[in-house]
Amino acid sequence: ELVMGDGNTGSDIFDGVGFRGVRLYSSDNMYPDSQQGFAPTVRGIARTAAQLTIRQNGFIIYQSYVSPGAFEITDLHPTS
Repeated sequence: ELVMGDGNTGSDIFDGVGFRGVRLYSSDNMYPDSQQGFAPTVRGIARTAAQLTIRQNGFIIYQSYVSPGAFEITDLHPTS
């Protein structure tokens, strides 16, 4: 977002400070839904070929098959 002219440094905790000039900043809303928020990387070691199921609050959010050995899941989508 680009603000030119009179602006305010609004904050949820502290009082904002007025300014005159230019301010350029990004917003998480600019990113696609899949890149907003936090999504962990899941790592592990499978002793045999296995089905991997990741649940959040009882709901399946990821399911895949992994080969024996080390694995790393990096394509989880952030959920709330």
